Amino acid sequence: MPSIKIYSPYRNSFSVSNSINALSTPPVIPAPVAPVVPVGPPLTSPSLPKLPLPDTFSRKPEELRPFLQQCRSHFRSSPAAFGPDHLKVTFVLNLLRGSALAWVTPLLLHC
Repeated sequence: MPSIKIYSPYRNSFSVSNSINALSTPPVIPAPVAPVVPVGPPLTSPSLPKLPLPDTFSRKPEELRPFLQQCRSHFRSSPAAFGPDHLKVTFVLNLLRGSALAWVTPLLLHC
């Protein structure tokens, strides 16, 4: 027997009323979230004395070892400030003078 379809204007009324109710209900807005602030040691430790900058280095071989030791001490006293090697290299290059700087300058121009 063939099925008979009866049209009813109320057939979709339930889904329409649900849509209207959803539109009339105010949206739920989440509470603002406080920004995440990284917690960690400060860049300089208050318990360690601040080191003076190392002496500049110009050329004298007998001054090289003390110069490098001063730079190492500086790196160790502020590890967060001198993390990547390129920061250490930049720091040392800024302390070169005279013929030591003249020697390294052509190398830097090719980087």
